Amino acid sequence: MIFSIVTPSYNQGKFIEQCINSVITQEGEFYIDYIIMDGGSRDSTLEIIRRIEREFCRNAQVERIRGLSFFSPKHGHGNSALCRCKGVSFRWTSGADNGQVDALNKGFTRAVGDIYAFLNSDDTYYPGVLQKIREADWERTDIIYGEAVWVDEFGQEICPYPTIKPSIRTMRWRCTLCQPAVFWKRDTHRCLRGFNDIFSSAFDYEYWIRALFAGMRFTYVPVRIARSRMYPSNKTLGSQDVNSWEVSQIHLMWYPPFTEKHKILTLPLDFLFWFYVSKKTSLREKKLFKVLLGRHRSESSL
Repeated sequence: MIFSIVTPSYNQGKFIEQCINSVITQEGEFYIDYIIMDGGSRDSTLEIIRRIEREFCRNAQVERIRGLSFFSPKHGHGNSALCRCKGVSFRWTSGADNGQVDALNKGFTRAVGDIYAFLNSDDTYYPGVLQKIREADWERTDIIYGEAVWVDEFGQEICPYPTIKPSIRTMRWRCTLCQPAVFWKRDTHRCLRGFNDIFSSAFDYEYWIRALFAGMRFTYVPVRIARSRMYPSNKTLGSQDVNSWEVSQIHLMWYPPFTEKHKILTLPLDFLFWFYVSKKTSLREKKLFKVLLGRHRSESSL
């Protein structure tokens, strides 16, 4: 099995080394087709990528699969601390693009893997998760999702993401999947024709809804897969107005308008969400999640 994982990046030198290492150090019986799509960073991002590439490919043996070179350490040589799977194809490009969705769609057109995922440059995987995803029953599903944890700018855990089984009904209320904890088949991606470039923020939310309406099968694995970073300048918290507008457009695309009855019914759901976050979150992070709750309330009222 080959995993194709795409990381879109722009001026993320503060986080990208942690992101890359969390991918290429995954251990198990699989190959990783890792693609970094950088938008022309002007900070330390490219220097970090080049350094990791040099370290990773030094004294490595090369295996050609599906037209790509997969690197793995020679016996007694190479940096075995980096590569712990059967091999990694480490590819990257840097140049101007039309944003995150454009970078992702271009990245997946280059992918050769059986299973797709994308990991933003400020997020990370937990160790050993790709082997758990590999062992899942892919014959009976199209998309597999697991658990994730919100972490702050410094990597400290805030609280678990409130993951709920996705359905057409639950997804109307809010996105119940944490994007870095989701994997899907190559054929699924081709059927859905990639991410919708109309949206710049809520495009993953629209992708999951489109998959549900297309009859795609979602399967849960009880594994903590990813750390999703939440801080004031990231896209989730830093672009709330854009995100709320996009959610409203997605709802118009896929759902009939909310009635007043529906709006009233969402209030106890928002209360339960805030109660969950309050129980799981330290006092230091309460202010952040009050902002987050405000975004969810605006989405659920649209």
